[in-house]
Parts: sequence; structure tokens; C-alpha cells
Amino acid sequence: MKLIKEWKTSWRFSSVQVALFTSILSAIYAAMPDFQELMNPTVYSIVVLALNLAIIVARNIHQQLKQDELEKITDERSTD
Repeated sequence: MKLIKEWKTSWRFSSVQVALFTSILSAIYAAMPDFQELMNPTVYSIVVLALNLAIIVARNIHQQLKQDELEKITDERSTD
């Protein structure tokens, strides 16, 4: 396995942002009983499923604008 060359700026990718949000939601749900009372397990499962599907979709959509931004940042760093 090899990291992408723009790994330091990967937080800008939609798929990474959705994955991070899903992870935070899961951690809050597991750690806070009060939050569990607000969202029953069926609703929580559906929300997590939808977010995971969004990650898959985001991974497969070409993010040209963000890729152009990353190339610009990479070029700027290589000239320094």
C-alpha cells in the first residue's frame, strides 16, 4: 500500500470529510447514553448506512476542483 502524494491535504476530499463525520457520530453515539436516547438504534443504523454509502459515492466522483487545488499546493511546495 502506498500513500497518495497529497496525503497531507487529504482532509479536503469529500470522502475523507464524510468518513470523519461518520466516525465522530459513531464515537458520540457509543460514548454518550443521552445521545442514544435521542436516536433509536434503527435510525442510527440507517444514518450510518447512508453516510457509508456517501463515502463510496464520494470516492468514485472525480473531484477535479480539489485535485487542481492540490496540484497547485504541491507545485508551490516543490518550488520552495
